[in-house]
Amino acid sequence: MKVAAAGFTFSACDALPELFAAMFPGAISEKMSMSKSQVSCMLSVGLWPFFRTNLCKRIIEIMFGHAPEEDVAEELLNRLEA
Repeated sequence: MKVAAAGFTFSACDALPELFAAMFPGAISEKMSMSKSQVSCMLSVGLWPFFRTNLCKRIIEIMFGHAPEEDVAEELLNRLEA
C-alpha cells in the first residue's frame, strides 16, 4: 500500500528484501521476498475491486443523483468486468 500511496516505482521494490534484512535481522526477514511483479500483482488484485466499486458509485451519483438503483449499479459493474 505504501508503494501506491507514496508513489514509489515498482522497480524500487526489488531492493526491499535487502533493506528489510538490514533493518530486521532474523528468520522472518530472510524469508521475505518482494519484486516489482509481486507488487504490481498485489496492487491490481487488491485495489482494483475497491476502485471499481467506488468508481461505479460515483458515476451513478453523477448520472442519476444520490439515490442509485441497484440494477444500474450491477449493470455498470458487469460492463466494467467485460
